[in-house]
Amino acid sequence: MSTITPSSFAALTPVHHIILDELVVSDPLSVLTLSRLCYKRVIPVLYRTIHSSPEVFRGLELEQGYERTRDALASTKALSIGGSTSIDTLFELGGREYTRVCHSCAKNPSACCSSSGYISTIYPRRYFHLFRFLERVEIGFSALQASRTYYLKRDRPDLEIDLVGRIGFQTPADLKGTIFHLDEYGVDYWHQVDTHLLYLNSREAVILLKGEVPNSEELVVSSDGTRVGRASFGRIGEQLHTAWPNGERLRVFVGARQPWETLNDYELHEYTITMALALVGYAENLTSRIESRRGWELENDHCKDEDSEDDEEDNDGSGDKKDSGGDDDGKSDGNSEGGDESERSADESEGFDHYEIEESDEDDEGSEDDESDEDDAHEESKPLDRVEIHFPLFDQVFIHMPEEGRQVVDALVRDGRMVLEEFDVKAVKELGERRWSW
Repeated sequence: MSTITPSSFAALTPVHHIILDELVVSDPLSVLTLSRLCYKRVIPVLYRTIHSSPEVFRGLELEQGYERTRDALASTKALSIGGSTSIDTLFELGGREYTRVCHSCAKNPSACCSSSGYISTIYPRRYFHLFRFLERVEIGFSALQASRTYYLKRDRPDLEIDLVGRIGFQTPADLKGTIFHLDEYGVDYWHQVDTHLLYLNSREAVILLKGEVPNSEELVVSSDGTRVGRASFGRIGEQLHTAWPNGERLRVFVGARQPWETLNDYELHEYTITMALALVGYAENLTSRIESRRGWELENDHCKDEDSEDDEEDNDGSGDKKDSGGDDDGKSDGNSEGGDESERSADESEGFDHYEIEESDEDDEGSEDDESDEDDAHEESKPLDRVEIHFPLFDQVFIHMPEEGRQVVDALVRDGRMVLEEFDVKAVKELGERRWSW
């Protein structure tokens, strides 16, 4: 190494920028270690994809100089969360305060009613919106397990909501997507998926589901005589989401924990029946959601038309009053100043304060806003625009659908609202780089 001199690299001068580009992409940490002059160039690459851990946020523990880490986290595009330590770290960033976080506070933390008196055992301050340009959150099964641990605390039933709500403190309001690994004993963790979707408000969601193929002991007979699996596949019909705040698209990839080639004919047959009934159940739920939303929109439009008609009538009436008032004014122009003075003196004698009038008007406006907010609270959730479900043995599953249920599924497919496809591992790979394989 001692024989290497700057002149030895002279021949590489024309391509040195290409070499540096490759080094920044392939090993940004080494580049940053060798040259601090590359800091601004390396940081966006180094922090583009991170896993939530105490080490990543170590710089935020500082009383001074924490700004460098905070600014670096603004470059993060993809965040993965897995395990209790990972999810607890995000909890600490928002302030470990065991007070329930409402849904509106998750996206407006500065106005949160629980923002005072927080206690964090690690960070000297509360952090909000650290990941301003985040596009995707990947939630591993171990993170869902941690959420469920909080959910099962009987003495603190709201603790899980507080936990997930504080994760929402750090993510942008227009988060593009969330990936869930619901791949082991997933039948017990649908609730956790629902809670995360409620507070993260991502436009798209991907659920990678691996379930247990049911055997005869895991099948029960429903009231209509059909068999429903207790395993994850059977829960798709009753637990898979038809809507969530800001939701537009849902993609579900279905697989089995057992290799398909190890399943016997009986097990494959039971899977197709369970999956067929689950898809029909979900299609019926989605159709019901669409019809409810359509009914709400029609009723809302009707109310708006009635309000506009009332406004027009009021305007016509006020116009007539103005005309008659104009005639009266014409008759009493000579005494107008005196009239104003007498009116003011009358008001003063009664102790009437004009400021009180303005304040009361503002209060009236506020009450109207409250009424409109109350109306919005009753708004029927907007159903998802597109739902894609990828699952094995497509043809056999479709055959086992009940005729009436198949018609419901077909209607959604024709409308473009629902897409059913044979599972293909290539489609999973197209999701991009993920921390956990599937």
